[in-house]
Amino acid sequence: MREKTRTKKIIGILIYIVFLLVAFEIILRIGGFLILQNEEPKIGDDKFVILAIGDSTTYGLGVNQERAYPNQLEIFLKNKYPDKDIVVLNKGIPAQTSISILRNIDSQMIKYKPDLVISLVGVNDYNEALNGVNSRSISGFIISEPITELRVYKFFSILRDFLDFRTKIQDGALIFYDSSRKFTNISDKENCLDLDYQLEDNYKEIIDKIHYHDSEIIILSYLHKNEKLDRIFENISKEKRILYISLNEENVNQSLFTDDGWHPNEMGHEIMAEKIAEEIPESILIK
Repeated sequence: MREKTRTKKIIGILIYIVFLLVAFEIILRIGGFLILQNEEPKIGDDKFVILAIGDSTTYGLGVNQERAYPNQLEIFLKNKYPDKDIVVLNKGIPAQTSISILRNIDSQMIKYKPDLVISLVGVNDYNEALNGVNSRSISGFIISEPITELRVYKFFSILRDFLDFRTKIQDGALIFYDSSRKFTNISDKENCLDLDYQLEDNYKEIIDKIHYHDSEIIILSYLHKNEKLDRIFENISKEKRILYISLNEENVNQSLFTDDGWHPNEMGHEIMAEKIAEEIPESILIK
């Protein structure tokens, strides 16, 4: 009798937990829908919308955000195509990895309905302070996609990330920060092969999601030349048949960067924006 009573209690507790999780999932989905509807004013259907996604480089860390490449790109394109109403939305977030972009891309596509997405992400996937930000694994076990798509799972993954890293708010953006971390040659990392696969796999899935929403995508290289990342970007662009714009030079001028030696300064962002504006095919912008 005691065993049966104990079993019934366990089953009852499990049913109660499942009920709470289902209720929480419904609340998160309703909340997300309301946020998407009301957070920002709608962009007119007559505008050509470009969504710039990425990490701190896209965000414009270290410079006035109005001088970040997405904002300067909008100016260049408006001057080049005065009859086209072009809007470039800067949705870069410092410390983003490919998995964090993968988490958000569906909701961003639904919310902003961009005609074109410009993406620059990858270096943080090799940052030891950040590369554990992976919602698709727990202690080495890979979680199946139907589970990772649940809002409840995403909520607790983000909460885990928040607790794992010392964070701060800068200009309204949540930044995962590790003051002891220095930029190094990523080819020296022992786990590079796994991280290469993760970055490439995530990036391809991001591209698939963008195409699913009937939008074009262009991927960028960083202003710094990095053979490993550049090779990954080239491979992705060839396999997915999308435009890849290489922004780096063999001997990059250090005067184009802020004091940290990595993030572009205003002049660096201007050079990025000008080159992107030159290389975006006119056929994409006048469709």
